[in-house]
Amino acid sequence: MFDAIRIANGGAKEVSRQTSWPVIQAAKDAIEENAPHESREAFRLILLATSLNSCSVGDLEKAEVSTFEIVPSKSRGSLIRVKVGETNTTTRYLYFPPGEDELDLLVALHEFFSAADPTNFSQGSQQQCQLFAKSTGDSYCKFIQAQDLSEKLRIQGSHETRSNANLLSKIPFSSPKISEKVLAAATGFDDRNVQSSDLKRNSEADSILVRQESRHGHDRYGKWAEVVNREVLNYLNSYHSFKNKATRVASAAGSNDSNVPTNAETDSLKNATSSVGNFYQGISRSANMVDQPPQTDVVYHDDMNEIIVGIKRLVVSHDSLNTQVQQMDTKVARTQIDLDGLVTRSTNNNKHLQSLLLSTQDVRKLQELLEQLSEQQQHQQQQSQSIESKVSSDQTSSDEVQRLRQELDLYKQQHGNLVNITAELSQKQQELTVVNSKHEQMISKLHDSRKEFEKLRSEHKELDAQIDHALFSKCKAVETNLAISAANFMPPNNSSDMPMTKMNRITNMLRKNNPNGRRVMSLNVAGSSTNYTPSNNSDDNNEEP
Repeated sequence: MFDAIRIANGGAKEVSRQTSWPVIQAAKDAIEENAPHESREAFRLILLATSLNSCSVGDLEKAEVSTFEIVPSKSRGSLIRVKVGETNTTTRYLYFPPGEDELDLLVALHEFFSAADPTNFSQGSQQQCQLFAKSTGDSYCKFIQAQDLSEKLRIQGSHETRSNANLLSKIPFSSPKISEKVLAAATGFDDRNVQSSDLKRNSEADSILVRQESRHGHDRYGKWAEVVNREVLNYLNSYHSFKNKATRVASAAGSNDSNVPTNAETDSLKNATSSVGNFYQGISRSANMVDQPPQTDVVYHDDMNEIIVGIKRLVVSHDSLNTQVQQMDTKVARTQIDLDGLVTRSTNNNKHLQSLLLSTQDVRKLQELLEQLSEQQQHQQQQSQSIESKVSSDQTSSDEVQRLRQELDLYKQQHGNLVNITAELSQKQQELTVVNSKHEQMISKLHDSRKEFEKLRSEHKELDAQIDHALFSKCKAVETNLAISAANFMPPNNSSDMPMTKMNRITNMLRKNNPNGRRVMSLNVAGSSTNYTPSNNSDDNNEEP
């Protein structure tokens, strides 16, 4: 394949894939034999994609899954490509063309989508998901190094030829140049010995089957249908289905030597690939092609081609019928399993019920046995009591007399003690009656004393009130007399030399607070003949004016 790349860049006429393809085949065989089972699909995809696109594993890790698309190719019908994200150079793409043999990149992509799920990118990246995790790429590199294949798969002078090493990035898909020939050789399809009429003959006939199978092809890819374009997934599923059918038809109509590929195998595989690509190129021609028979300008020159088309249709119908039968078988098997489980449960329930019935009968029998045993024990006790009574009656009379005497002595002792106790009780009762009588007398005396105390207290209150009233009246009379005397003996003009006593200050304060109220008179009267008269209040004698 790398020879094809170098020849394409150098402009040579002949293309050969014999020098590099065996190395890739050996690496694929090593993956099938020694790689972990859960990583085989990813390793096969990495091997073929990096080899055919002359890219690194990091380019596959950076591939933007949402940019998968179908692009036209003049020789191959259609290809799938994806954009490499977060590159420092110009925009680059990775291509997934169809292949002839088992080293088919589209089949590897189909198997990877069927076995794995998309992986989320790290937080530092702007992309949402990627084909596989970085750990998977590291595991692939370690595996290749362990198998001593890294030197053989390495591109010599990759730093200098990196811009020209990508085979498919140099192919003008719409321009009929020699790059189409290079592409055919690199992918295993060499059209030099194939007539163009043979490719066109079955493309339109097979497009009906492609259209019927590609409607729901994306359903088998799980979570990839959420991030990858459904048209791409439908194309990928249709390509894989047609390649399998073409292989079966070619093996049925081929020669006895299965190791040597026949012309029928090559033509059927090429027709299947071409029909898938032509269908996606011309799907908008007419919507009535599903119900109409295929129309073409080329006349069938050989009846074998008609037989192949009929066999393909029979294979498609047989596969659909086989799928339905398998689904029915699965449902019947599940129903049978459910019925077996129900039968097992019913038998277990019946056994459990039988054991319960037996246990209830055993309990009843045990109860009856216990009742019989209790009756026997009671009967034996009665018999033992009767025997003991007979034995006791047969004892000697001397023993009986002695026993009676002892009982009599004990009775006498007890009777004497009872008499003493009754005498003490009677004495205590008499003392109690005396104490009760004294207690009642004391209570009566206390009641009398309380009544006398209440009477004295009321009399004291009355006397106190009378004394207060008499004192109040006397005080009023004295105040009145003092006021009258003060009015009679006061000088006509206020003297400025009148001493200011405590009573005078109180009188002035009351007059200020009650200007329109009750008249307030001072009890201190100053003499008319002298300028100073001592205060009538005893507590104001020591005060100075």
